[in-house]
Amino acid sequence: TGHGFNGSGLVGEGGGQVVHILQECSVPVLFVPDEEIGLGSLVVGYDGSIAAARGVGCIRRVFEGRPLPVHAVFVGESSDGGDVLAEVDEDLPGFEVHHHVISGAVVHEALGTEAQRLGADILVLGFRERTGLRGFLLGTASDYLLARARTAVLVSH
Repeated sequence: TGHGFNGSGLVGEGGGQVVHILQECSVPVLFVPDEEIGLGSLVVGYDGSIAAARGVGCIRRVFEGRPLPVHAVFVGESSDGGDVLAEVDEDLPGFEVHHHVISGAVVHEALGTEAQRLGADILVLGFRERTGLRGFLLGTASDYLLARARTAVLVSH
């Protein structure tokens, strides 16, 4: 379909290679689509987990001194979203953080749709490894988004 990072041979039918790279890599990995990317705004999926906190920490480290607008997206029960997203404000002083709460949606689909709707240049994710049968059957949001992303994806491990 021309989306995702299939041209590199990393995602799609060979998605296991991406998981291997992310498991072995101790630094953030930026997956860039064939199109040019800008540096206008970032979207980060945030649910309060350790993996999500890694994504926010990655933004602080990589973009420090260049505080871009950050759209923090929480997918879940709307009553929880505001409190959880307040953590992003605390972790990104000096950044312009916008909160987005999406209820009743599948996390990986909602993050991809929201990044596209907001015109984000980079979608930032914290890598959450799933193992065993659950990982085999479900994969991760990172797997899904890397296979279908229309923007660059920065994954922090």
